[in-house]
Amino acid sequence: MWSRNIKNRCSIYIYIYIYDISSLRVKIILGDFNAKVGKEDIYKPTTGNESLHNETNNNGIKLIQFAISKSFNVRSTIFPHKDIYKETWYSADGRTGNPINHVLISNLYRSGITNNRALRGPDIGSDHNLLKINFEVKLRVKNWKEI
Repeated sequence: MWSRNIKNRCSIYIYIYIYDISSLRVKIILGDFNAKVGKEDIYKPTTGNESLHNETNNNGIKLIQFAISKSFNVRSTIFPHKDIYKETWYSADGRTGNPINHVLISNLYRSGITNNRALRGPDIGSDHNLLKINFEVKLRVKNWKEI
């Protein structure tokens, strides 16, 4: 398990990198946060209603607090899928699964992620499943008038 010191250093680096990126750019954070995000009413504007868990663990609370403080949205708990397509990690026995890998996107572009789900088919030699994300962005073209 990760020590608190390493977790704190990683959090500081993420805060620094996010701060340096312009607010108008698309910011997407993907990763294994070891966070169980629950269905608590207070977090629903940030996390949605389709989580596999009912209660949020400590890492989940840190993830949600980070998302709220930096104007992010947790998109991995928004879309309705069968539970097997939400589970991104399996224990050694192969039966216990949890959605601990998450996708965060800046609130300005949250509608850009139209779907995400775990891909169970590919054998990648890990206890994690691949996470497939559909991302669509509408680009605007500036019309420059010739002078």
